[in-house]
Amino acid sequence: MQWISTPQIPGSSPGERAKQGSKNMGYYIELKSAFNKAQQIVEQLGGLIVDKPDSFDQIPEGEALICVVNNSFFEAAAFIYS
Repeated sequence: MQWISTPQIPGSSPGERAKQGSKNMGYYIELKSAFNKAQQIVEQLGGLIVDKPDSFDQIPEGEALICVVNNSFFEAAAFIYS
């Protein structure tokens, strides 16, 4: 499991998605390749691989937290929020 801090993608914050009527639990990030998603986020979205924060208070204003999980067949990258 990898954790990435990245500038928020427009329309991806939980508040914005709620305003749009979204009832999804998460916001998955589609990337070109099914693997090495953390590195793709670093290169394409300006992310930074970080240690897992102890609380959401540790995420800087204007930043988002993404978790990348290897599911054997592919990696899933999703925004993390309370």
